[in-house]
Amino acid sequence: MARVPAAKEATRLRSRTTRVPQPPSRGERGPAIKPLTIGKVARLAGVGIETIRFYEREGLVANPPRKQSGYRQYGAEIVSRLQFIHRARELGFSLGEIKELLFLRVDPGETCDHIVDRAEEKIREIDEKITALQRMRKALEGFAKACPGEGPASRCPVIGVTDDFYRIVHDPERNSRKARSARRKA
Repeated sequence: MARVPAAKEATRLRSRTTRVPQPPSRGERGPAIKPLTIGKVARLAGVGIETIRFYEREGLVANPPRKQSGYRQYGAEIVSRLQFIHRARELGFSLGEIKELLFLRVDPGETCDHIVDRAEEKIREIDEKITALQRMRKALEGFAKACPGEGPASRCPVIGVTDDFYRIVHDPERNSRKARSARRKA
């Protein structure tokens, strides 16, 4: 079997793949991109209509132009922005943090190391939450084991959890530091 030169093979493969449409050159009018309705945007982005309206109110998504009838007219770029917001929420970023990431994304002065700093900060926050959740789990396991499983609910150790105990379980070191600091000031 004869080998096809690399340049010819690349040309052949390119001609078989779909080409990305190019913007029309000067003087040419390309096909008009039909504005999307809020329902269509919601379906394409995998979010609810009310979510889109909420993001508009919060400033995460620009308010779109409206037809004379009052219907919103979205451009295709809104779908990728909504998907970015949705993925960032799944990673644990707050709406304020996402807004900041969106600004960093378009700021020409920002570099990847700023984004990595934000991600590392989020990792530290997640680790702190995991530690707190593990303490809570351990405490609840102890209460569940201590419960006799019979008798009045008022005697159940699970119900008998107090705020003081929760604070001790949630962050015993921080609370002991605060107590020592308060005693020093008094």
